[in-house]
Amino acid sequence: MGVININVDSSVFNDVYVPLIDIDYTYEIYYGGSGSGKSSFVAQKLLLNTLRRKYYRCIFTRKHSTDIRDSQFLLFKDMIREWKLQDFFEIKEGSMDIICINGNMLLSAGMNDPEKIKSVQKPTTIWCEETTELDFEDFEQLDLRLRGDVGTKLSMLMTFNPIHEDHWLKREFFEKQIKDCNILKTTYCDNKFIDQSAYEERLNRQSGNKMRVYKFGDWGTVRTGMEYYPEFDSGQHIGEPEYNPELPLHISLDFNVNPYMTLLVFQIKMEKDRAIVNQIDEFCLRHPFNKTKHVCDAFKKKYRDDLLHKAGMFFYGDATSQKKNTATPEEIEHDYSVLEQSLRTMLSRSSNRVPPTNPPVLNRKDFVAAVLDGKTPIQLSIHTSCSETIADFNYLKEAPDGKKFKEVGKDSVTGASYQKRGHCTDAFEYFICEAFIKLFQSYVRK
Repeated sequence: MGVININVDSSVFNDVYVPLIDIDYTYEIYYGGSGSGKSSFVAQKLLLNTLRRKYYRCIFTRKHSTDIRDSQFLLFKDMIREWKLQDFFEIKEGSMDIICINGNMLLSAGMNDPEKIKSVQKPTTIWCEETTELDFEDFEQLDLRLRGDVGTKLSMLMTFNPIHEDHWLKREFFEKQIKDCNILKTTYCDNKFIDQSAYEERLNRQSGNKMRVYKFGDWGTVRTGMEYYPEFDSGQHIGEPEYNPELPLHISLDFNVNPYMTLLVFQIKMEKDRAIVNQIDEFCLRHPFNKTKHVCDAFKKKYRDDLLHKAGMFFYGDATSQKKNTATPEEIEHDYSVLEQSLRTMLSRSSNRVPPTNPPVLNRKDFVAAVLDGKTPIQLSIHTSCSETIADFNYLKEAPDGKKFKEVGKDSVTGASYQKRGHCTDAFEYFICEAFIKLFQSYVRK
């Protein structure tokens, strides 16, 4: 019979996925939070391809074949019934295979049944559901199956929740540049077919790390016992605080240029006997924009040119940068001179809150730990968009001397070595210790 053209109204898809219906990539990664509809969309897309393509042979797989029946196989069956396509497909309950009358196939195979996977000749597509269940060796075996000329584009689709940061998926697809790879992150907020308010209530009952993964769709934290700030709780300290044009802006900088230059944006709201500290933004600019002027210009464009902020501003940061120049024109004395020149229309004579010297590292650590642990009258909320700051709080490790562990990385473009973590938390510490200087001093180590 060949190609079967059917018309499907776009309203049956979640809007975020619509642009990807008719586009194929070698690798398609759909990841994020729970309830985002990512698996449903992939099933929709593959079912349409089975009907519309001249030649199409898809393997849908999980780690164990027994888990396929109530996940991918059930999704396909439900969709065939909902779209009234029973006349076009033969559903084989025993083998969990689905055969289209045009000869195209959707074939199930668990990774615990390698012989069945090997027996599928000339597959065009592989869908790995719950890809985090797979070992890297499993992925390599599947990738080898998508080889040769079958007259159509070969594609592997992966759907998963990002359960922990050390997974091979993050290493292979998020930390490397992969040719012809599309990555889409979604959460329950992208799913119009669920009651989002009710679903959010359920997600809010999760613990901090589970909330991070299943509500926000961020990479989970593997607790090792060596976290620099074990008091940080994603459920408690991550939110969506809004910019308030009536409150001053507080910015804090760390002038290391690799892997990026850091500028964090805060606002403080006083409520009776407590201070609400909201981190509303971050600017972490990488090469070639990892210079003081660039990061200040990016901040100014958003908060002065676009939002026309007029409620005043204070700046904080590394005290040592008052004496040296890290990323500034030669004729300017130091980084803060660049900042003051770039942001002069937003500053007043009292804006500079950089101390003569930085507080001791362990004193800063004690105070921030007390803030995170609820032992001070400071309540912290970091906006979900501040991904580098959140990653720093979650993943920064403690060195044997109690200070920050300086894990070294290398920039793939410039070749420069750099400290992977600690820059955003440094900027955070400079701000919180100086903005609440009297409270900080009460927590100084005796």
